[in-house]
Amino acid sequence: MTEKTLVIEHEEMLRQAMLTSNVKALDELIDHDLIFVNHFGQVLKKEADLEAHRSGVVNFTAITVTEQRVKLLDLSAITVTRVSLEGNAGADSIEEEMCYTRVWQYIDGKLKIISAIADPLNNLEKVSKFETDINKRTPCKRVSLLLLAEGRAANLLQRKWNECFWIETGNR
Repeated sequence: MTEKTLVIEHEEMLRQAMLTSNVKALDELIDHDLIFVNHFGQVLKKEADLEAHRSGVVNFTAITVTEQRVKLLDLSAITVTRVSLEGNAGADSIEEEMCYTRVWQYIDGKLKIISAIADPLNNLEKVSKFETDINKRTPCKRVSLLLLAEGRAANLLQRKWNECFWIETGNR
């Protein structure tokens, strides 16, 4: 089995766990130091994500993958997955297209999610504007979206990653 296939299998295990609110499986797939930025821009930790499933606040009835890309790194991988979501979040109905960018890393011999960003797909129209803005050194708010653009985006992301960090933190 290739590394890429293994990552895709873990993405599928995650999708199934989210669909069934299988907190045990989610707990095994998500690192205890998870940093998750939801589609509202809120930074959540692992326990908040698990509790949303445990309590039933988040209930997915369908998660359909429409596109998935995997970028393998040394001991980690980045996935960018477009999905169509259906379900409920509290009293609100969910029916939207989302893009999840996840960083998977080997921890104690197991692949775990260490970071994730959820972004509504209606932001994808901003990719080319963002690509222009990033070259002008503006904050890298939507770095994950670059991976969904043409192949040149991955190279742009690698070249600009340190600059993005410096811009966001003010460190040089």
